[in-house]
Amino acid sequence: MNKYNVTFFVFFLFFLSCNHTNQFKSSFPNKEKLQADYILPGTFITPMFFLIQGNYLCTYSLKKDTMIDMFSLPNLLHEKSFGTRGRGPDEFQSFPWPCQTTNDKIYIRGYTPLVIKQFNIDSCANISQENEFILNEHETFGSMHIIQDSLLVYISMGYQNDSKQQITIKKINLNYKRKTGEILIPTESQNASIDPNRGGISVNDSFIVYFYVFRKQIDIYDVRNMKLLKRLGNNKKTYTNTIFEENVSQYVSVYAGKKYFYALFNKKGNKLSIVEPATQTIEVFDYNGNAVVEYSFDDYISIFAVDELNHLLYVYDETNEDFILKYSLPEIN
Repeated sequence: MNKYNVTFFVFFLFFLSCNHTNQFKSSFPNKEKLQADYILPGTFITPMFFLIQGNYLCTYSLKKDTMIDMFSLPNLLHEKSFGTRGRGPDEFQSFPWPCQTTNDKIYIRGYTPLVIKQFNIDSCANISQENEFILNEHETFGSMHIIQDSLLVYISMGYQNDSKQQITIKKINLNYKRKTGEILIPTESQNASIDPNRGGISVNDSFIVYFYVFRKQIDIYDVRNMKLLKRLGNNKKTYTNTIFEENVSQYVSVYAGKKYFYALFNKKGNKLSIVEPATQTIEVFDYNGNAVVEYSFDDYISIFAVDELNHLLYVYDETNEDFILKYSLPEIN
């Protein structure tokens, strides 16, 4: 082997060692089929969001006069309803848009378009406002998360000068109203809603997990410097033409827990229609990108929340709309 080949070989090994990409394993080391307990709460209708906030599961619905319900964990006893639509100072002008958070507070946008209110919850499910944050400008605020008490991380879809939509993950210090970081997601289409790089995020105090709707791909970023740490997947598009195409494999949502993140995956179907439960799984990874366990179900999952403290999974299934489904999660070693 001459010196040029040696140099190329060394460079190739170096490139591999620095590559962030990690292909998905063909199978998970553990697979579990979970069975649901059907809990009849009797008070909520078609929730848009499930969030665990403090010791409560909070559901957010647009079809009720009082739009937010709180259920104590882990037994899902209904404790409180609050939040009405209207024009008063403590009413929602549009609808409640909750922020996922890693602390025990409740953060909600929607009282006005530029206001996020912070609430404390006591042991009797009483809530009291603690703070109010004013946003700088009107824009799209998708997948909102608040970490470390006052850092807002969200997805924005703004327009560039060439009228092409840009997908951006932004981090804002709410106390100082200052942007402290951003991640630009490359777009290939004029319309970001059908762009192959479109996705969503889940965030904890250390990591941002970005899942792709139209690729079998997940990116893990460091929340401090917004740098890519790991890319899982093969970057292959799972559709060819439009969002309406059938037999689309796609990630639907992700929850970033403390040690693991949980990714809801539709193996086939259409995001705009109900898929067969047998084709849905929740894939669990650690933050090094290692596949840990894959859960499968007999029921359809519309939205879900993970209760890591009690090793439980709460699910809303729009085909069983009167119930909250509760699954016991085997403890991960």
